[in-house]
Amino acid sequence: LRAAVAFFAACDLAQQAQALALMYPMLNTLPSLPRAQQPPFLSVLTELASSNAHLFRPHIPALLSFLPSLLLPAVDAGPTPTVARPNPGAGSTFAFPPVAPASNGDDKEPTGEEDEVRKGALEFMTTLSESKPSMLRGVEAWVSIVVRGCLEGMGELAEVDTETWLEADVSSLGQRRGTVQMLTIFLQPAEDPTDDNYPHTYEHSLDRVACALGGAAVLPPAFSFIPAMLASHDWRLRHAGLMAIAAIAEGTSKVMQQELGKVIECVSTFSALTHAHCGAGSWLTRTCA
Repeated sequence: LRAAVAFFAACDLAQQAQALALMYPMLNTLPSLPRAQQPPFLSVLTELASSNAHLFRPHIPALLSFLPSLLLPAVDAGPTPTVARPNPGAGSTFAFPPVAPASNGDDKEPTGEEDEVRKGALEFMTTLSESKPSMLRGVEAWVSIVVRGCLEGMGELAEVDTETWLEADVSSLGQRRGTVQMLTIFLQPAEDPTDDNYPHTYEHSLDRVACALGGAAVLPPAFSFIPAMLASHDWRLRHAGLMAIAAIAEGTSKVMQQELGKVIECVSTFSALTHAHCGAGSWLTRTCA
């Protein structure tokens, strides 16, 4: 695979056009690979996506048939609907993450190997979106999958890390455009010991995708999920919903400004939450600055 990527990198556009058939066996190898071999394979594909994104244009439908199974984790619905959603929002039938078929509680926690596969798939989709946004901006399925994958990942925080994360310092002094402001940073505190964990990886990817594809493409799928996250009984999902708005603010600002009243109305209900990490100060500072 590395040899094939190096070959494409050394070719000019005319030579690449004559060698396009090589892409089919390269990509067809991925689904049959053992899980342990998929992360390095995706890493090499990401290199090709960064340098020659146009080579993937004919293969977007095929990628969409396989990548979601890598990026979107299976959700355990629990043995009963009550276990799956112990505190559903009043009048709402939408659950986030979407509830999977009941599994009688037999599902296992994702392994480190599966997490690496998710990370590899996320980076590949994000890099391809950045490298050739015009190719993917109009592919609704692609945008929806990568946005949903980022939002689900942002709501994940391992129980073993929760207490340490909650005790992290949430205040820092920042300077923006010449004016010194006290910024309250909730997801990325000054001394956050879990800074390299997956929620941060997903937030950064969401920011990158929003900047690459723009508000017209990213806002509709994002806000098909964010309201349900804000209404969740799980404070981590509420927090992730707030931070998702902040993450996409830069890349979607032109479109978001036109709907800022609706965004503030959507979030204002949660601005008085008792826990600092769920507060609205961070997204409000980043969105309105």
